[in-house]
Amino acid sequence: ASDAAMAVDIRPFAPPGDSAAVAAIWVSGLQQTVDSTSGLMSLLMRPMMAWLERSASGAEGDVGPAGANLAAHWCCHDGCEMLVATMGSETVGCCGVKRGTDEKAVAPTGCDVCSVWRVSVAATARRSGVGTALMKAAEDWARGQGAKRMQLVTGNPVAATFYVERMQYRRPG
Repeated sequence: ASDAAMAVDIRPFAPPGDSAAVAAIWVSGLQQTVDSTSGLMSLLMRPMMAWLERSASGAEGDVGPAGANLAAHWCCHDGCEMLVATMGSETVGCCGVKRGTDEKAVAPTGCDVCSVWRVSVAATARRSGVGTALMKAAEDWARGQGAKRMQLVTGNPVAATFYVERMQYRRPG
């Protein structure tokens, strides 16, 4: 493929057209979390990720059925943004970023920390620069909000390695 065909473009989430694709990519990220663990951890992660998917994808969840709630939770107020990665015409990733560290609330203007949520890359686009492009765009957005630091939480060992080794985030402690 040509370099132009492999370019990653990052843009704000555009409902309703992006809703189903972003929801599907996020769910595939949950499966990657399960697949990247083994032994007892895998046994613990399966029901936890299934619960998270049901909860977030339910009628009241921040993702909603087929992504129906993403706009209300990520686009309709100041202080948060859902970013979408595309390669050509294909949606290949998503990343939510917001002021503060509370998953359910947005901190007021002036908060000096932002957090990253719902990061996921389609299985077909992993290891192609999509995650790096999403994280850089999230960091740029956070700087524009006045953030001096970023926080993220993950139970996915593959993602944790990416954040530490590629993006230079530090583990707490």
